[in-house]
Amino acid sequence: AVVSTQSGHYGGKRQLFEAKEELSLQARKIKRDSEILQQKECDLKTATEELAIATAENAQKRDQIRGLEGQVRELTRQLATKTEEGDLQKDQVEHQVAEVERLSQEIGKKNKMISGLRDEIRDNSNLQKSQSESIDTFKEEIRSGACTLAQTRDELALASDKVSVLE
Repeated sequence: AVVSTQSGHYGGKRQLFEAKEELSLQARKIKRDSEILQQKECDLKTATEELAIATAENAQKRDQIRGLEGQVRELTRQLATKTEEGDLQKDQVEHQVAEVERLSQEIGKKNKMISGLRDEIRDNSNLQKSQSESIDTFKEEIRSGACTLAQTRDELALASDKVSVLE
């Protein structure tokens, strides 16, 4: 009779120990899941900020393109005017030819700048798309992590109840 009582006593202690171990495991899992969730929220914030910056840069570059296109139109108008005035005296013609060449070079430079800005806008648009996809992924991972965390908390509550019952 003494042996069975001791065996039952040790069995209860073992159950209590196992329940406490399970409770400890669940608490560590909740802590780890919470840290992962916090990191994903931080990643989401960073991606959102980068998206806002890329959007602002694109707007600024579009404004710059509009300004450069206006300058190209004006230079083209001046070039047409200078070309039409080509029947001036010889010294005036030489000056006009030099002016036409200068204006042509200026137009070429402005067009290169416009092309470069359009390339940057395309790159920023690709970055925006990537950031939007990252944001969606982070949101989904956060939702999933929150569900996992809730499930782990439920398991912790059950393990805690089990420990309370066994104590």
